[in-house]
Amino acid sequence: MDQLTPAQKSTVTKSSSDRLRLQLFKAGYDEEVVLAWSREELMQNYAELLVRGTGPGAVVQRVDPEVEKARFEHEEKMKLMEMDMRRAEIMAQKEKQDIERERMGLERMKLQHEKEMKQVELDSKDKVDHDMVKQLKRFGEALSQVVGPQPDEITDLPSYFLGIEAQFQKLKIPKEYQARLVYKYLSNRARALCSRMEPDVRDDYDKMKEAILKEYGLTAKRFLDKFNTIKKGASETFVLFSSKLKGLLNQYLDSRDVKDYNTLVSLLISDRIKSTLPEHCLKHVLSVESTLGKPFWLEPNKLVQVIDEYMSNLGTSPQVTSSFIGHWSPSRYIFSSFFGAEY
Repeated sequence: MDQLTPAQKSTVTKSSSDRLRLQLFKAGYDEEVVLAWSREELMQNYAELLVRGTGPGAVVQRVDPEVEKARFEHEEKMKLMEMDMRRAEIMAQKEKQDIERERMGLERMKLQHEKEMKQVELDSKDKVDHDMVKQLKRFGEALSQVVGPQPDEITDLPSYFLGIEAQFQKLKIPKEYQARLVYKYLSNRARALCSRMEPDVRDDYDKMKEAILKEYGLTAKRFLDKFNTIKKGASETFVLFSSKLKGLLNQYLDSRDVKDYNTLVSLLISDRIKSTLPEHCLKHVLSVESTLGKPFWLEPNKLVQVIDEYMSNLGTSPQVTSSFIGHWSPSRYIFSSFFGAEY
């Protein structure tokens, strides 16, 4: 082995045992002897074969030192490049792991933040609910000192609600609490109605009040009829009787949207004219008024136009008839009964 060149030594040491046996077989060595040799013996005999330069395939080739040097340098360069690539892969993998750890850390922070915010929201809601219960209790106790149950007389409902609203303003009760506070004072019928309402109606005082008044059929005509027919009770003082009359009249005027003296005069004249009409004509006037917007009544000048037009087409007969061009009906009247003329 010492007599071999570096290239030959490298060839011998890098060759596998099978390759060494194959080269020795080609050189004429006995197969059984070669198979019995160890690797050291195989390497030693093959090295001697190379030194002698005998045997098939055993011719020693001259190696150019420069070429061999260039080959080693190339191999070293490739090894360095491979090491650099491996280091780059390791760094990339590490960087990827760092990014993943950072992402997971941010995700944990986000989840923790959401958890904390949810807890804060729950705590805040509990606090608000607790505060709301306290405020409802405080306002309820104050309201119970000045408000009584809903009156049995239906026509007293509007004035009853007006009194409650005055207390709302005096006690500075927030609007969102008003419907809940007044519920306990309502009658069984009104409570049953509230239980059938939508939540947005039941929790809004103005909408709830409007629904209750509508349920009891509190119209302008009802207030007027009550005003005209109410009688003083035997045990009732005139002060109380006067207060009831005033309340009914105010409710009637409010339902007719009377805000000034001129409107009041117009309303009185319209009511007086309608009191003189026959039933069929009054029904027609009321049907026209029902199609109007609030306050649902005709001013005198418009009222008489509607009446004259109706009476001129119908006349004094309550029977409604119809004809066509060229047809004459003896029961058809042209002029209004106000003039007492027939055509």
